[in-house]
Amino acid sequence: MAAELPKGAFRGLAKIVAPLCFWMAAGWFAYAPMIERIYSSVDEVIDLEEIRMFSLTMGILCIAAGILLAFYGFTGKEPSDAEVKAIGHRQTLCHYCGDEVIPGDVECRKCGNTVTAKRT
Repeated sequence: MAAELPKGAFRGLAKIVAPLCFWMAAGWFAYAPMIERIYSSVDEVIDLEEIRMFSLTMGILCIAAGILLAFYGFTGKEPSDAEVKAIGHRQTLCHYCGDEVIPGDVECRKCGNTVTAKRT
């Protein structure tokens, strides 16, 4: 049985990828002028309309993805350290305080509440 990821588990990744999307958008917007310069320097004639349209479309999509990722990454609640730690170590957590419960224990050593043997 696979561990279920806590809500907000990918916020950190979104914070890293959002600026990269904006950087990619800048590259796409610069693509058509670069191609135009390359072809003009070798005296080749090319119809750039399709390249400009593709470049504009990709630039807009990268900006939209960057905005969505930035909104997701920088708003909302981060998962707690206990939730993330539980994924990596397959621990049993107390449902009341989130502390690790030693296998076989009936009550939590931190809060004293009775716990069930449900693993996360």
